[in-house]
Amino acid sequence: MSSLPLKKRAEAMKKAAVRAGMIATALVLAGCAGRGGDAGSTQRIFPAYDYESPQANRLPELSGRYLVTLDDADPPWDGYPDDRRRPPTSNAGDTLTVVGLPLGQGEVLPVGQVELPTCVGGPNQPMSISADGTMALVLLYEDGHPSVLPASSGGMVPATGIVPVDLSDPLNPVVGEVYPFAEEAGALTVAIHPDGDVALVGLRESEEVLVLLLDGPRIVGDVAWPVFGDDANPKRPTSIQWHPSGRGFAMCMAGYKHVAFFSFVRHGANDMIEIHQWGDPVQSGPYPFTGIFSPDGEYFFSSDLAWSFRTGWFESASVGFISVYKVDQIMAPGARHERIGSISVGRSPTSLAISPDGSLLAVGNVEGGLLPLPYERTPNATDMGLLHLLRHDGSGQLEILTEVPIEAIPTGVTFSPDGGHVLIAGYDEDIVAIWEIQNINGTPRLVDTVIGIETGIGPHDVQIIP
Repeated sequence: MSSLPLKKRAEAMKKAAVRAGMIATALVLAGCAGRGGDAGSTQRIFPAYDYESPQANRLPELSGRYLVTLDDADPPWDGYPDDRRRPPTSNAGDTLTVVGLPLGQGEVLPVGQVELPTCVGGPNQPMSISADGTMALVLLYEDGHPSVLPASSGGMVPATGIVPVDLSDPLNPVVGEVYPFAEEAGALTVAIHPDGDVALVGLRESEEVLVLLLDGPRIVGDVAWPVFGDDANPKRPTSIQWHPSGRGFAMCMAGYKHVAFFSFVRHGANDMIEIHQWGDPVQSGPYPFTGIFSPDGEYFFSSDLAWSFRTGWFESASVGFISVYKVDQIMAPGARHERIGSISVGRSPTSLAISPDGSLLAVGNVEGGLLPLPYERTPNATDMGLLHLLRHDGSGQLEILTEVPIEAIPTGVTFSPDGGHVLIAGYDEDIVAIWEIQNINGTPRLVDTVIGIETGIGPHDVQIIP
């Protein structure tokens, strides 16, 4: 197995050139043991240095038009261990960063960056980008992060509002007006419909779905729709994912240990919206944190973190799982979904992505890298994250193809539009690292490209606009 010295990369990436009002961000080469260069050596392409590794002569052919990160520069001061949190005197603000692609021949990349109200800080799905790439919705905290997180929060404080960002000119993003939620509602997840005219927000306290009505990059109204019934169990919705058809969605309810499915119906001259239960909720593994549909909509996958209210959250978490669900047809009478299997991965697999053809899944495990205070480092703690590449055979069976320790906290993961690369948000290293998927002896494997792209401070989520 290989390791990814993201810390070494980041040391050479602390300055970006500013030209004509645009930030220029550097590509970085980092030597890796066994990669043909001196172990631990670090070089920048801008300005260029001599570098003997073959990777220096072949930048990744990364598909897509733009790379977008949501950057958490001011996490809760008491939310992370001493060696992983930002200085309390830092004036850095949270940002949304847009990097122009392709990578070209190195030098610098065009970047647009805007400062945001305090954002992320816990939700695994704090940002959603429309399918056409023209807008983003970002969860935020109007009053900033609390100085001390409740012991029961697990590092997740529900957002108090949401803000749209106009990406119609991606390198010049424009932040819109903050749209506050009802008092005490709180949210941990947001998802824009494939058509781009509505979005769903899972409200943690009221246990409703908030349907946001969109007019381009503006929020023009909302409708609250109860979806959880009168069951007294806390649901804690942590992830909403649209079915590829846009006619339904799935919701991971971490506090309830279930995944629920709903149909989304439009009808009438006024395009009225209705939400209905689509089959019974399906019991998941412990604490289903995030999820994703297969591109054909026939399967759903959840990352089950094995966190617990009773055992100090992820400070004592065991290994997590990726669960597989066979999904019935939307609106089918008596629809029945089934959890058909699971596979163990690393501890706290908080980020999950699927390749465009549905054959591969990438899993980012934060391991022990984000232990909340007052817990000190335990035997489970580690400075290393873990990256998995899984194969899905199209029938619900999963197989681990690559397991790679990485020297970073992988808080976000995504595939390139052509499925040829996996990108991870290295939260504590301020970069997005690029891994290539190579066919080695007939099997897809993750191979470190030793290339990192500088972002804002503390990238928490990464996505690519095709």
